[in-house]
This record gives sequence, C-alpha cells and structure tokens, in this order.
Amino acid sequence: MHIVGRDRFSDRQIVWLARCFTIAIVALTYTLAMIAIDANVFDLAVWCFSGFAALTPLVFAALYWKRTTKAGAYCSVLATVVAWFLFFRASGYGGEYTVWGGVMPAAICFAVAAVTIIVVSLATRPPSEATLVKFFGSK
Repeated sequence: MHIVGRDRFSDRQIVWLARCFTIAIVALTYTLAMIAIDANVFDLAVWCFSGFAALTPLVFAALYWKRTTKAGAYCSVLATVVAWFLFFRASGYGGEYTVWGGVMPAAICFAVAAVTIIVVSLATRPPSEATLVKFFGSK
C-alpha cells in the first residue's frame, strides 16, 4: 500500500490482497516443510523462531532509536533474510544446525540484523525533523 498508494484500492480489494498474501506465505511454508525431508517439526520451529527473532533489532530501532532510517530498515531485513536462508540451506533445509561450536543461527542472524541497521542508518541521511516529530512527538 505504501508503494502504490492506499487510495488506489478499495477496502474490499485490500482485504483480498491480504488474504492472497497469507495464502502465498502458507504455500511457501508448506513447500519448505515438504523439502525438509530429514527435519522434524521441532527443527522447523527453531528455524521459524530464528527468522522472527532476527527481526527484533529492527523493531527496537524503529521504536526507540531516532536515527533509524528507511534504508537501514530495508537493508536490515534483506541482510537477515540472506543470512537466514544461507544457514537454512546449509542445514539441509530444516535440519538441526549450529554455527561455531554450538551457536544457533538465530544469534548470528540477530547480530547481522543489528549491525546492518546501525551501519546503514549511520551511513545515510538521518530522518527529517518532521518525521521525528510525527513518530516521536515534539521535543
């Protein structure tokens, strides 16, 4: 909606788009679960947790760090997805997997997300004063 504009779609169309997105995510998840022949449901749950946990730095930065930029947020998500997928592939698509002597991929993905959002946000132009006032209130 942010890219094409909310006024372009009716409420009914937005609901259908959301339903289609949900179905697509479920289909992707189901496909990945079928590929993971050697994995059990607990291993797959660890991978799901890893993906969500890795986005925690983005949530905290968006809520509490006034220097967070849109580019930093996008790069953080992209870097997290790439790191997660590389570990997921290395595990045989869902098997048990640790890095460097027992560290779970969630910890590495979390670190990748945190470092990326900090570095990219500091390297790009800070949000305007109007944007800060909109989301953080007046000084």
